[in-house]
Amino acid sequence: MREVAWVMLGGALGAGARFMLGMRVQAWLGGPMPWGTLTVNVLGCIAIGAAVEWITAGRLSPELRAPLVAGFLGAFTTYSAYAYDTLELFSGGAQGTALAYLLLTTVLCLGGVAAGVALARVAAGG
Repeated sequence: MREVAWVMLGGALGAGARFMLGMRVQAWLGGPMPWGTLTVNVLGCIAIGAAVEWITAGRLSPELRAPLVAGFLGAFTTYSAYAYDTLELFSGGAQGTALAYLLLTTVLCLGGVAAGVALARVAAGG
């Protein structure tokens, strides 16, 4: 039961971080592209790549996996918002923006996970 409480705490912090960062980035960049959601997803993918790599390599405690990965990062990344934003762009007639968003999110988030893994390995000296 204690692990669930830590996951819930991580989730609350991740949701708050997602909301604040997403809103700030969107206000800063503006326009129809959901830049806030895209930014949060890319950063979340980098973070999850690094966190899982560090945990697997023994550089972070395995006890952190649930609260950090399932809790904080699970709430921080926003794929449900991504899917909704994409649908809204398509439904609103912004097919070009929707396709660009779909492609950018997929490519940048996969790249983000790879970057997180690479950063974790460099930090570990290997």
